[in-house]
Order: sequence, then structure tokens, then C-alpha cells
Amino acid sequence: MAYPSTGKIIEAMSEGRNDEEMRKRITAKLMNSPNFVFIDNVRNQIAYSSLAAAITAGVWEDRILGTSRTVRVPVTSTWVITGNNPSLSSEMARRCVRIRIDTGREQPWLRDPNEFKHPDLLKWVTMNRGQLIWSALVLVQNWIASGRPVPFNKNMGMFEQWCQIMGGILEVNGIKGFLENLNDMYCASDIEISAWRSFTREWWQVFGPAEVGAAELYQLFLDKDIAIELGSGNERSQRIRLGIQLSKMRQRKFGQLRIVFAKQQNHSQKYRLEQV
Repeated sequence: MAYPSTGKIIEAMSEGRNDEEMRKRITAKLMNSPNFVFIDNVRNQIAYSSLAAAITAGVWEDRILGTSRTVRVPVTSTWVITGNNPSLSSEMARRCVRIRIDTGREQPWLRDPNEFKHPDLLKWVTMNRGQLIWSALVLVQNWIASGRPVPFNKNMGMFEQWCQIMGGILEVNGIKGFLENLNDMYCASDIEISAWRSFTREWWQVFGPAEVGAAELYQLFLDKDIAIELGSGNERSQRIRLGIQLSKMRQRKFGQLRIVFAKQQNHSQKYRLEQV
């Protein structure tokens, strides 16, 4: 849809049931070159590798559904996701800036419109669009006139330029709080990392530095009731998922332990832990 009076294209979509479905939806939306991609009311953990890739990609490449043709489209969209206390994987958390809205009420949708400064916010924004744009440009010009300073210790990997520009504009104009909620969000999304930290700790206690396969580690996963998400499939499916997860966590450090690949044996990958 096009936003009134601006010509901005907003592509709305729901979350996919799995990563493959999410990838197909992302491709379909990006083919329209939207200014905004809006994913509304997510209910499951936001842990789609396709979404993580799209957010940081300069160009998105995928095969069009039902054809053998591959499409390449530039990614210039702003991504917006809404949800009620959504859970983020560590991969997604480092790509997000959280905006938390808390009315302090059990049923915020029943608030009296007269409690708001602008009861019809969209109408007010449309009517005052020129003034709002002028105000934003004044803030930017003040930053430029001040020598374009870069904020101290305000950074996100792969979003360095955005942090320097936005953080600099806000700081010069006395608007505090830029990225100060990152640690809170990382702690909230640390469930996945905490589970792997517990898993590697149990792994070391049982096997030490010995080389082990996915079968032994899967049994440890069951015995210790580790909170790593392996899906709801059968044992073979979960063992395969564990192998995929181990591949993703290769060379990652959890506490004082790091997962490394050992040699393959009978076409089966072996793993081990090393202390760092």
C-alpha cells in the first residue's frame, strides 16, 4: 500500500511458519521495492536466518516461486516488527533497536482518545508534514554546522554509519538515550546463549576434551533437558537439527569453552570442546 500524501510504499506481511516460508515472503515483498517492510504481531521467537540476512544485505537474491528464474533486488527498506514482548534470537537481537511502549494499563486499546495530545495522530501528521520535515532538517543542519561529531561508544556492528549519523544528530541537539536500551534487549534475548552455555558446561563435565558425535551429544541434550530448540520432529530430525546448530556455533565461545570441529569418522562429523 502507498502511504497517503507521501507516495511511500509499505509492504505488510505476517511471520512465516518456518525459515523457508519467511524467505519466500521476503522475496515477494522486496520485488516491489518498498520503503518499509512491516511484520505485524509476531507470536513466535524471531529467529529467521533469512530475515537476518535481508536486514543487513545490500542486495537480495532468490529464486522466484514456481519458476527457475533468480531475481536480484536492492534492499533499501526500513524493517519494522511489532509484537507483545517478542523473543529474539541472538542473531536477530544484534540487528534490532527496540522501541518499547508501555501504557501501564491492562487494556490500553480502551484508552480515552482525549488523553492523547493528538487523538487522530495520522491525520495530524499528514496535515503538518511540511513542518515536521522542516524541523527534522533543522536538527540535521545543526549537526552539520557543528562539524558532524560522532557519538562516543554508541555503535552496532554492520550499522556503523547509521549509528554515527543518527547518534551524532541526536547528541548535538541534546536528545539523550540513543541506544541506551541495547543491553536490556540483549539480556532479554540471551535465552539462546544461556542454553548453549549450559549445554557446553554439561558437555565438558561428561566428555571433557574428547571428540564426540551428534548421537552422544543428542543423548546428553535429552538427559540434561537442555533448552535448545530442535523442533518437534522425531529423533532423527532432532539429531540433524542439533548437527546444524553445532555447525552454526562452531568457534563460538561460551564461558571458557569453545566448540570446534574435529575429524570426520565414517562420514560423521565429530566435535570437541577446547578451553580458552
